[in-house]
Amino acid sequence: MSILEIVLTFLSGVLGSANVVLFITIRSVKKKALADATAEMDKVLINRINFLDQRITELEKKACFRTDCEMRM
Repeated sequence: MSILEIVLTFLSGVLGSANVVLFITIRSVKKKALADATAEMDKVLINRINFLDQRITELEKKACFRTDCEMRM
């Protein structure tokens, strides 16, 4: 083998392994981004549920289904 063949073989091996590492890195970054996005969506949904629960609680107090209620609207 000539020096050129040895260098090209070494270079193709290094570049091939770099591509595998890059592929694995890209997959892990995608999974992390998806997990972060899901966590943010869950946080927004929980905040909305808490807001609606508080609003319903306030409206139930104002509705006051008893006939002698003083807080009725």
